[in-house]
Amino acid sequence: MRRFVAALVTVMVALSVTACGGGASTPPPAAPAPDAAAPGPAGAPAPAPVANTNSLSPREAGIGTPFPTSEHLPVAIVDLAKRHQPMLVYFFDPSQLTSADQRTEIDAAMKEFRGLIDLVAFDVTGALPGSSKQASKDPVAQQVALLTQDLNVTFTPTVVLVDKQGKIVARYSGFVDRGLLRRETLKATQ
Repeated sequence: MRRFVAALVTVMVALSVTACGGGASTPPPAAPAPDAAAPGPAGAPAPAPVANTNSLSPREAGIGTPFPTSEHLPVAIVDLAKRHQPMLVYFFDPSQLTSADQRTEIDAAMKEFRGLIDLVAFDVTGALPGSSKQASKDPVAQQVALLTQDLNVTFTPTVVLVDKQGKIVARYSGFVDRGLLRRETLKATQ
């Protein structure tokens, strides 16, 4: 049995070395030189750089923009903004399992930041565009619906981190793991 395992390991190492190009003595082929005289459309824009994304939840645009400030914001948000308190704004739908899992990750990541950043969570059931339910006549629900429009929240769960200056530091739609949440929360509290 030991000989079989040793032979199997040897074969695996040999295959991985040759597959990675480590066993070849010839240099890799050189990349062709770009043709300076190649015709192209005049004034064509350069390709956009590829954004750094997390495989769990891509980072969204709008980082560094000011958090919306208007009279229709929920009171909890207005109070924190006046005190220049960093905040994690969490939009969720309690009927989704992903939202419940996300809340567990948020609570685990926020343990060491209690007092430095505040968590503000909003149930957006019926507040998102295309929702089958209508926002109720409750003024708080209407404020939350307007906030989701201001922040362009179209999916739950959505996490938005805001720093002391009122700028959006991070924004994620979908599930975000606690390690990434901790790193982004650290940025927001510095």
